[in-house]
Amino acid sequence: MATYEEYMATPDPWKKAELVRGEILMRRPGGAAHGMAISALLRLWIDFSGERSGVVATRHAVGEFLPNLGVRYALPDDPDQVRVLSVAVYPPEQLARLAPFFTKHPDAFAPEPPALAVDNVFPYDTAIYTQQKVLDLISAGARTIWLLYPLISRIVIWSEDRLSRTLASGDTISAPPGFEGLSVAVDDLFDRRSLANAHPGRSSNS
Repeated sequence: MATYEEYMATPDPWKKAELVRGEILMRRPGGAAHGMAISALLRLWIDFSGERSGVVATRHAVGEFLPNLGVRYALPDDPDQVRVLSVAVYPPEQLARLAPFFTKHPDAFAPEPPALAVDNVFPYDTAIYTQQKVLDLISAGARTIWLLYPLISRIVIWSEDRLSRTLASGDTISAPPGFEGLSVAVDDLFDRRSLANAHPGRSSNS
């Protein structure tokens, strides 16, 4: 049974280690498709926050998008759990409550899960690991979880009532609670042509 202090002292070359029920879980990073999905989601979030707030200086009016965030919280059967999320999205009301903690402890893990948790599912992640992580996050207060499967272009949406649904090409994710007006097309997350189109100096005919 590893303690939090032992977890923090363990070398973590990939910055993906988690502490779950006294066990240190080491996760390798994903491939290009996983990174591109998060990059696409960030672009969509920037568009959403810009449209809603008008100017970047007031982006907190719609919440905060925090990639690769560690979250530490207590559960009845696991009093000191640490999970790593590909993206944590906090709505304004949650940010207002957590702002003093983030200001005082800028190097600490977030003390509670975000309302919207987004996580890549890697090829080596087992179904047991993935579902347990979802259930733990919901038990700790997450309202919505998006599981991204970039290699097969699927998204599994989990709600706080522990129900899930799978979306594929042609589907659109409806706005999660706390983020009214945010909608994401599955195809926009997994369009790998966007990387080629963004290549500097490359013409549309190349």
